[in-house]
Amino acid sequence: MGAVYDVLQRLGLDISFFYQLAIIIFAILASRFLFLERLRFVFEQREEKTLKLDTKSQKMMKDAEELGKVYNSIIEEGNKKARKNFDEGKKVVITEQKKVFKSAEEEFSKNLQTHKKSFYGEASEYKNKVFSEVDSLASILRDKVLK
Repeated sequence: MGAVYDVLQRLGLDISFFYQLAIIIFAILASRFLFLERLRFVFEQREEKTLKLDTKSQKMMKDAEELGKVYNSIIEEGNKKARKNFDEGKKVVITEQKKVFKSAEEEFSKNLQTHKKSFYGEASEYKNKVFSEVDSLASILRDKVLK
């Protein structure tokens, strides 16, 4: 112990060094229990609230992306079904309209043929009537011209 005491005296340290060392150790221990434990608790809570919430948010984002994919697939499937139903309805309407148009066309054609026959019949009657009167009209015209 004497060697330690000689070294301390050469360094210019006296017994007050031990008192100062004891005060510093007491201050460190006291600050550890009073401040450092509380500070460590605050840091751990901050880390838990930031980093762990970040992992939670990443998990939630993955879940949201999966739900978005499911939603998009459901919407796409619904659009396909709606398009298919629309196309089928369109085909049904087109075939029905073709049938209606064809029957109307046939009816029109029949009416046209009937009116055509009637018109040609009347025209031939009128033509025959006119040709039968040609001689009498020609003689009347000749008499009037010659008078």
